[in-house]
Amino acid sequence: MTFVNWNSQKANYNYVFEIIYAINGFTSVVPCMELIQDINVKLIPFSSKDFKLIASSYKANTIDGFTLKQPDGTYEIAFNKDMIMPRIKMTIYHELGHIYLKHFSERSFILENEKEKEANVFASHLLLPHSLLHDYRDGYMNEHFDEFLRNSVSNQALEIRCCTYELDQKRIERVLANKNISDYERAALRI
Repeated sequence: MTFVNWNSQKANYNYVFEIIYAINGFTSVVPCMELIQDINVKLIPFSSKDFKLIASSYKANTIDGFTLKQPDGTYEIAFNKDMIMPRIKMTIYHELGHIYLKHFSERSFILENEKEKEANVFASHLLLPHSLLHDYRDGYMNEHFDEFLRNSVSNQALEIRCCTYELDQKRIERVLANKNISDYERAALRI
C-alpha cells in the first residue's frame, strides 16, 4: 500500500481532516445514507459481469465503483454489488469522498493519485472514527468490535486508519486546545 507516506503530505491531510471533523467530529460512524441524502446522490449497483459494458459506457477504470457527475450537478455512484459488504461500504464512502472533497469542482486540478488518496482517507475515517480506533489500538475492544471490523471495515480502511492515527491524535489535540471542552468530551474523543 502507498499510505505509509501519507503523513508527509500534510496539505492534503489537513483539508481532508477539516471536512471529516465537520461531518462527524471524529467520534462516531456516520451512516452512509445520511451522507447520501445530504447531497442527493443516487446509488447504482452493478454486477461484475456487467462491468465491461459499464466501463465502455462511462469510461470507468475500476471494477469496484465510480462516480458520475450529471449535467444538472447531481451525482450517481455506481458500485459493484458482487463485492463483500466491507468492500462495498469502503467503495461507496470513497466515492462520497470525491464529492465531499470537491474533486469534481473546485479541487478538480488535483492529480488523480492524490484524489484517490484523499478519498481513501475520507472513507476510512468515516468507517472507523478516531475514538473507535483508539480503543482498538489500546486493546479495549472485545469480540463484538472484532465482529464489527470483519463486517463493516475493509482491510484497506483499517490499514489507512492505522497509518494516519498519530497524525489524527496530534491534530485533534491542536484543534481542541482552543476549545473549552469537558473531561467527558475529552474522554469521548480519546485524547
